[in-house]
Amino acid sequence: MKRLTIITLAYLLALASHADRWGTFDDAYFAQTSAGATATGGTITTNGGYIIHTFTNVGTSNFVVSGGSLVCDVLVVAGGGGGAHGWEGGGGGAGGMLILPAITVSGTSVVVVGVGGAGGPAEGTAGKNGTNSSFGTNIATGGGHGGQWDITVAGNGGSGGGMCRTLTVGTGIEGQGHNGGNGGSVANMAGGGGGAGEAGHNALSTVTGAQGGDGLQCSYSGATNYYAGGGGGALSSNAPPGGAGGGGAGGTQFPSVGGTAAIPNTGGGGGGNRMIDAVGGTGGSGIVIVRYLQ
Repeated sequence: MKRLTIITLAYLLALASHADRWGTFDDAYFAQTSAGATATGGTITTNGGYIIHTFTNVGTSNFVVSGGSLVCDVLVVAGGGGGAHGWEGGGGGAGGMLILPAITVSGTSVVVVGVGGAGGPAEGTAGKNGTNSSFGTNIATGGGHGGQWDITVAGNGGSGGGMCRTLTVGTGIEGQGHNGGNGGSVANMAGGGGGAGEAGHNALSTVTGAQGGDGLQCSYSGATNYYAGGGGGALSSNAPPGGAGGGGAGGTQFPSVGGTAAIPNTGGGGGGNRMIDAVGGTGGSGIVIVRYLQ
């Protein structure tokens, strides 16, 4: 009886309205309701019993919790790396991807959305690494740039960039992404950039080339989407696709097509370039999504 006297009628009604949804009263819902907290920041939507804050603008902003604390699910995806420019341009690595379930958030959390790295602008140039995204102290590392044989080394990052021949591929960070692939011993093809879900593919054939590594799925936006796919490596023809999660396709010589840019706000890597008169694909910008129960 003592406990009941300190619980308001509104609180009891709120609990009753959620009992059918979960069968039992969820601890996360208890924490949020009892705190009476609210939050601002990003684009706010609702879906499936959640309030969702989506941050897509590159740069710095704030997620501000007032009146207590919230138990939040958070997705952080960094900017993807740019594809290399050259006869054998590697695909850019995807931005690092962090899935952070059920973290307690209070006060002001600084949110940073990273930019995708530029593709290589001229023959024999690497792309640029993507930049980091973050939510408070949780940092996802930008994707590594694709490499080209004049460069000898692809970029390291959340996921590593792809590389030509058997030269050094970019390495990914455990828990955020994977290594890039290489082009093997055959000239005129390059490896795909690494993705959050798998390493970039190696180029084993001048017919099929090297696909970018696939990213991972997350449903925090209210829909199940892939994020952080690697860029495809360059090839003579039959453009290798980027990995699921926004990765750009590799460029080709026949026809003369540059590496494709990654999809914005996916953290995908840009496609590697094959032709002198084209460029490597730009990496996709990152994204931060925060959700909590209504």
